[in-house]
Amino acid sequence: MIADASSAPPPRYLLLNPRHQDPQHLTSASDVTPDKGLYVIHQPHLKQPAHWALRLIDLHQRPDIKEQATEWLKTKRWPRETFCGWLVTTASPLTLVTHLESQLVQHTADRRRMLLRYFDPRVLDQLEHILDDGQRRTLMGPVTHWTLLDAHYTPHTLVCPSTRQPLRCIDQHQWQAIGYTDEVEHVRRAWMDYIAPVRLPDDHYHIIEAWLAIANQQGLDDSTDRITFTLIGTQLRWRFDATPKFHQLMMRHRTEGHPLTAMLNAMTAKEWALIEQWTPREPCPA
Repeated sequence: MIADASSAPPPRYLLLNPRHQDPQHLTSASDVTPDKGLYVIHQPHLKQPAHWALRLIDLHQRPDIKEQATEWLKTKRWPRETFCGWLVTTASPLTLVTHLESQLVQHTADRRRMLLRYFDPRVLDQLEHILDDGQRRTLMGPVTHWTLLDAHYTPHTLVCPSTRQPLRCIDQHQWQAIGYTDEVEHVRRAWMDYIAPVRLPDDHYHIIEAWLAIANQQGLDDSTDRITFTLIGTQLRWRFDATPKFHQLMMRHRTEGHPLTAMLNAMTAKEWALIEQWTPREPCPA
């Protein structure tokens, strides 16, 4: 369940990922200690100094950081993946650290171990649409509210499901959807760069996933072409790829080997009109 961040209780913890940029500017492992209200979250197969590691901050111990975080958000200097979330829970720091670390490795239906970077907001806001209530409840554990930044840098809150369901492993279809994480984020950023201030549709995750699946059907494997194709589909919301003009374009792409993105950029307004005016329009599957 997603709620307005303003309705969430005051957070007890801030989960920070300083791997690329650290708003605290810590320079030594000795800076990250429990007596300073800072706790390291150890990630499997990733060895790094404590001041570069995923960091849990106890805001009860460090009210100064709570105030600083407000200023960090105002400046928008830091990528949203730096701020993994503001967490509401009654759990002690060590209990929460233990739970967060335990969820980093998940099992497939055939018992293979898979790393799940669920703490990354680019991943977590997709997991909200991928996991069922039982899986989300297990993932959040003692956390009742988890506030993160969306693609527009706006905070929204995930509320722990209240229903209890039998726990099941993340299935093959869900892992496939999780595998789209990077591409979904690239489409979001492209939208912000080229289409904003128009906001992404509320159901954009399902729309983007559907268009990435269509890109697979079209045989598009170049990353830039896939993002361009998906971005156009997300904006138009109908199967522009089913028009005769786009079929011609794809034939040239396949036979001549030209990048689809370059061919789309070279289209004239008249050529685009042949696509945009085509009827009947087949709706996007999402």
